[in-house]
Amino acid sequence: MNPTKQVKIFTANRRNLIRTENFNIFETINSKNSFGSLIHFSLNILKSNQQTFLNYSENVLSLIIPTFGGIEVAAGSDNFVHISQFYSEFKPKSSLLRINNPYEDYEISFLRIDFLAGMGYKKITDFNLKPNSLHLIFQNYAINASLKMGKYEGRQKGESRAQFNHKTFIYVVSGAFEVNDRLLETGDGICFWETDLIEFEALSNNAVFLIIEVSA
Repeated sequence: MNPTKQVKIFTANRRNLIRTENFNIFETINSKNSFGSLIHFSLNILKSNQQTFLNYSENVLSLIIPTFGGIEVAAGSDNFVHISQFYSEFKPKSSLLRINNPYEDYEISFLRIDFLAGMGYKKITDFNLKPNSLHLIFQNYAINASLKMGKYEGRQKGESRAQFNHKTFIYVVSGAFEVNDRLLETGDGICFWETDLIEFEALSNNAVFLIIEVSA
């Protein structure tokens, strides 16, 4: 293996920004730099009392995770997704997904995570981030993908072992972490190839990050 491809860091200020009047997309991973079956990862910010439509260029299993405020996905109150929940749905190529910000006074933000997939189910899943531990909130053996999240106080340490093909993407939602001796701050991401052990330490209080494992 080419050693220069074993690790790649994506700093927050180098993300691809797509800006409209009411909606901003900060892309870390897209079709130009896909990572195995992970073909899209972005932070999205939608202004108050606005809606937008997400476009899908491939058949994917899409995860929508609110990071500030709740969001209405598709149509109807049954599809309201709160903090500590995520929405997942199989989206065929050329389809759309409507996202609505129901609040009049503030913006909402959410993560969009797309995995190449042939099928999937539409559902809302609850999760609870207990302090100073990693939580497996999503796992799909059909596509060999998993997602862990953790919330840590400063100087708390931990580790995570790979389950699939040792391809791991890490993203810092808030705060700062040292991950395998590399500093990552809010909005930064990092990809590891052929790494079966991730060791990390939180460098700030209430630091939140996620770990995604994918197949080749």
